Amino acid sequence: MKAIKLGMTTLVGFIDKNYPTDCGNCFSVLVDEPEADEELCHAYDRISRRVANMHYENFVELLRRKIIEFPVEVTELNERYCAITDPRVPEEWKLTLETACNLCRPMDIHESMVAPYMRRFCSECGAGLDREDEGQLCSTCIGEHERGVR
Repeated sequence: MKAIKLGMTTLVGFIDKNYPTDCGNCFSVLVDEPEADEELCHAYDRISRRVANMHYENFVELLRRKIIEFPVEVTELNERYCAITDPRVPEEWKLTLETACNLCRPMDIHESMVAPYMRRFCSECGAGLDREDEGQLCSTCIGEHERGVR
């Protein structure tokens, strides 16, 4: 599924200009255009998905820096929510399960549904994990375990 443009956003004021930010607004993306005879307000529920794994400010900054551009790859979590899964989006710009608010990831989106699309950390050293990292340890800690250092 592809997001083709920004939808709505919450309007809480955030001033932090150090990107990526840990705080920010929730937002939605449009995954389809309204039908020719359909008004946007009537089509919105059908074509809009709230983003569960990024803040608006980080997403827009990636657009501004031209790291990403529309269309952007998303994975549908249910009929109302999606996760940004475009490979151009750096992992450190995504939310963690701890930094996602209940608006971004409400109770009906079970943690197991969204966890694969959130930023992850090594359970031993706290380093960020890449998509390629399997399990809960970074490659450095895995190497240290294999050498008997840890």
